[in-house]
Amino acid sequence: MLRSTNIKLIKFPAIAAMLISLTLTSLTLLAEDKVINEDVLRAIQANKITDVSALKIDTKEGIVILSGSVPTEKEAITAIISAMSISGVKDVDTKNLIIQPTDRTAVESSINNLDAQNREYRQLSNNTYQDIFTTAKVKGLFAREDLHGNELGNMKLISVETKNGVVYLVGTATSPTQAQKTVDLIKTIQGVQDVQLLIDKKY
Repeated sequence: MLRSTNIKLIKFPAIAAMLISLTLTSLTLLAEDKVINEDVLRAIQANKITDVSALKIDTKEGIVILSGSVPTEKEAITAIISAMSISGVKDVDTKNLIIQPTDRTAVESSINNLDAQNREYRQLSNNTYQDIFTTAKVKGLFAREDLHGNELGNMKLISVETKNGVVYLVGTATSPTQAQKTVDLIKTIQGVQDVQLLIDKKY
């Protein structure tokens, strides 16, 4: 009996320490997410998007979630680049980001009710704009590089385009290792199927 009691006494501090560690980690992540969220909001406001009243911003474990709607494609791109340019952001989730057209005549002519209309807008966002959103995320990565440096090994972007999830990137690099680091990082972005990199070699 004494032996069994001793084992319990030994195990309990270990479990308690583990729970405390997990709690502290969760609190740290929550604090970091709050800072990122505030930084993203300031960045979006600084870029003077005309109407962010329907745009929602949330951050979970370093992933910024943009949902709701913005009036134009240009403003959606600006919001995504702004979010991705913030230090600590791992990705930007745009699955529920909707571009609300200002001229809705063509859309409304084939839609009979509000629910169908919302589904149509969501489909436009998730399908038609997916490649555009992916390109914006890549541009945001390079904007972050310009602001904070060294995440991409100081690789410089010349141009970027996305087609069917494949990112076509033209840039300058000082080494093959630097170029590969950039490719690997871009591949972590949601929606990226592959990266085709054309380097203006500086090595």
